[in-house]
Amino acid sequence: MALIETYHDESLLEGFGLFINKNLSSEVIVFDKIDFNEKYDFILLCQSFINLYNHTRGILPIDTNILVETDTYFRIDEDLRFFREIEYLKNNHPVPKVEEKYEKVYNLYKSVTSSFFQKFEEDGFLPFTLNSDYTGSMNPFEILAETEMKNKINQMYAQSQKNYRRRSFLICIKKRI
Repeated sequence: MALIETYHDESLLEGFGLFINKNLSSEVIVFDKIDFNEKYDFILLCQSFINLYNHTRGILPIDTNILVETDTYFRIDEDLRFFREIEYLKNNHPVPKVEEKYEKVYNLYKSVTSSFFQKFEEDGFLPFTLNSDYTGSMNPFEILAETEMKNKINQMYAQSQKNYRRRSFLICIKKRI
């Protein structure tokens, strides 16, 4: 029953990600979760980031050797990219309701890892924040959301130009008739 309720409530939930009904929350043992509202918990999916925060107690810079000693932090670059992406979207998405969803998730992670998050936020979630010698495995300056939004805008512009030319053509034909 809790799964059906969650499915029905999905569109009403602020934010995006994984939410679990509190009736089932005790079943989640792999991921950390935080209180979202009276009915749901929010599952924290950026486990490498959360694990690193817990291990370092939020103190930066880190010794980069800890990143390769175990697989506990093997997705840290992906987590940092995720935060760069949602930071971009919370500040730049053209639809306010969508922008609010990104901001909600951003603030949820910020509330859990405040001191850590603050330093990353100041530095733009770049891998160099971990340690000045750490460059990560992904291009930290590529924001996929920015590229996708520009492409979408260009597509919309091209379509509007096509529609404009079509209307202009039809008007010319009508005038000749």
